[in-house]
Amino acid sequence: MPTWRGWPRQRFGAARGRSPVFYITVGTGIGGGLIVDGQLYRGNGAGAAEIGHLRPGLHADRPDETIESIASGWGIALAAQTRLTEPMTHRLTPFTSESRPWRPEEVRQHLIEEEEAADEYAADLRERCDGAVERLTAKIVAQAAADGNALAQEVLHHAWQALGWGIAQMITLLSPKVVILGGGVSLIRDDLMLDPVRDAVARYVFPPFLGTYDVVRAQLGEEMVVHGALALAKDQA
Repeated sequence: MPTWRGWPRQRFGAARGRSPVFYITVGTGIGGGLIVDGQLYRGNGAGAAEIGHLRPGLHADRPDETIESIASGWGIALAAQTRLTEPMTHRLTPFTSESRPWRPEEVRQHLIEEEEAADEYAADLRERCDGAVERLTAKIVAQAAADGNALAQEVLHHAWQALGWGIAQMITLLSPKVVILGGGVSLIRDDLMLDPVRDAVARYVFPPFLGTYDVVRAQLGEEMVVHGALALAKDQA
């Protein structure tokens, strides 16, 4: 949905015939655009709809701590790299979710199993990038998650929680008819990206707005750039 000199290009794909539309590109970075009645909202001229630069919560007091830093392609890759290079912590959920007392040997066995599983998943990720952790990408993380790697799944889950939270805040403020997710990262299969993002949005959105919007993937995928460029060229001609 690109524009030129203020002219709308809300012609193709999931945005056609719908308003307001909020488009989010999730790729190397995260950007946004709001279209109301066929017109791109530009704010006061400095820019608008920069959803990727929302701070994720009250405790995000650093300018580099944004939704983009967590849920973009490079953010996902960095999170996975960090998990492989820093000491791992182990979940204590089983001990806190049940009221029964746990015997010391049960706790010890659980921690052993957690450590063995974590080592296995970490080794799998290292193997996928030939041992060069700095070459780990969001695409590799997504493929590992699809193959059942729990560490990769946790990294994606954290990313989509942040992205879903940001979308929910935007919906609460702007109430768009449809939210469209595009960009290379959005091509991750539904159960690993679109579905958990929808769940996070539903969790965080203003309750009266629940069900008043759609969160969908861009129908044209990465070809939307080509469609937009051709439309611009035709109009300029």
